[in-house]
Amino acid sequence: ILFDTYDGLYERAESFDALYRAIADDLVRRAEAGEELVYAVPGSPFVAERTVVLLRGLSRERGVAVEILPAMSFLEAMYGAVGIDPVDGLAILDAEDIERLPGEPGMALLVTQIYDKRTASDAKLMLMERYPDDFAVIYLSHLALPDASVRRIPLYELDRQPDIDHLTCLFVPKMG
Repeated sequence: ILFDTYDGLYERAESFDALYRAIADDLVRRAEAGEELVYAVPGSPFVAERTVVLLRGLSRERGVAVEILPAMSFLEAMYGAVGIDPVDGLAILDAEDIERLPGEPGMALLVTQIYDKRTASDAKLMLMERYPDDFAVIYLSHLALPDASVRRIPLYELDRQPDIDHLTCLFVPKMG
């Protein structure tokens, strides 16, 4: 099976938004040129995959047929790791959109895609406007992988974790 990756774009992109737009545009351009493509993402294409959202919109605009197949996401592993039923209430927010954080913390929150220390710091500062600095949160890294880490930390230590990467998220329990 021949395949291409977008690793080079990841290394050159000015921002994740620019990266995701470039990937979606390339996929649609190639499909318009007659290529049959499979674009695979880890986990579910319907969960925390901004490229897929952009791809759907762009393909509709340009009349390109796209079929999206469901798959398991990291959410199922997270529910088990923190011991919750999402039916009890769970807000999910991408760390890049942390400024959209609701004013009052009325339910549990999952902050996804905490890519790096800068993103972690931004998320921490925004969360500390709504939660006590020492509020106990659950740091989740590499869920469902052999090196998975699930640990309770005080909120103020979020950006001090040594293993922050693209597979990091944060569970913030409901206050009270």
